[in-house]
Amino acid sequence: FEADVAAARAAYDGLTATQQALVTNLLDLEAAEQTVDERNAFNVESASNGNTIVLTYSPAVELPADLDGFATVTDGAGGTIDAAVATEADGVLTITLEDGDDASVTTVVDGATVTFTVKVNGADVAYTATATDDTGITWDITVTP
Repeated sequence: FEADVAAARAAYDGLTATQQALVTNLLDLEAAEQTVDERNAFNVESASNGNTIVLTYSPAVELPADLDGFATVTDGAGGTIDAAVATEADGVLTITLEDGDDASVTTVVDGATVTFTVKVNGADVAYTATATDDTGITWDITVTP
């Protein structure tokens, strides 16, 4: 999909101004480019003990100025997380999951989710990070439908 969108953009940009004026589906190309930017907005860099999600993000992403209450968490059965604390530094977003009763024993289980919304190219886009426990907790991030 991404390669097709890039090829379509290159083809459009290769047209003369007169030819570009005849294109009737430019909005479709721009929507496809937005979809690509949304899919590529975040990259999961690492996870520490399952309770920390470290994400790098693209220049298309605009984080809110105040990250207090930025992310919400839904725990899987048997987990103990009830809060998500987000911080940002140098293009890296870190979301730490906490147990409000005892942060030293935070347990993240398979199926736990963290949701948040950011702007991508000026449009609000919701994301969900989902915990998977194959051989330890790992995180996958997707655009929330």
